[in-house]
Amino acid sequence: MRSKQVVGEAALLAAVSICLAGIYNLMAPKERSLAWIGHYSAGDLQPQAATPEASASSPTAGGSKYLRTIAPPKDPGLPYLEVAGDVAQRLQAAGALIIDARIAIWERDADEKIGALQKEAIPFEQVMVVYCSGGDCEDSKILSEKLGMTGFYNIYVYKEGFPDWERRGLPVHRGNTP
Repeated sequence: MRSKQVVGEAALLAAVSICLAGIYNLMAPKERSLAWIGHYSAGDLQPQAATPEASASSPTAGGSKYLRTIAPPKDPGLPYLEVAGDVAQRLQAAGALIIDARIAIWERDADEKIGALQKEAIPFEQVMVVYCSGGDCEDSKILSEKLGMTGFYNIYVYKEGFPDWERRGLPVHRGNTP
């Protein structure tokens, strides 16, 4: 008898939780809400060719609607999503902001550099790909969490990092200016 009561209360609690989560999801802004089952189109998962709009060099191009549609779906509750090299390459080609998080570059003035992103009026919806040295390197994850705490939310961590980028023969710029 007692077990039936516990099961009934657990089922009621689960049903109320699901209803409240659904209501919250319906009220959340589109970029922060989760897609319902069956609402992801096949185009969200397939590489697409870059459009002239997405290849513009302005910082706001990375936050363009086109770029956000080719970015993989990300849980808005997470600060970042880890992606593989092919996804990082597709996002870069479409105009995402690529950020090097290797510790030697960021250790002295990470807060100043994040502040510079805000001063450049880069929108919080800007799609960013953050990378470091790959492997066991945690620098890209640490920086992504800081960016998330600052308000940016379309952050993707390129988990294989710089060594994989070079191995793929993709463009590399060395120096102090982007």
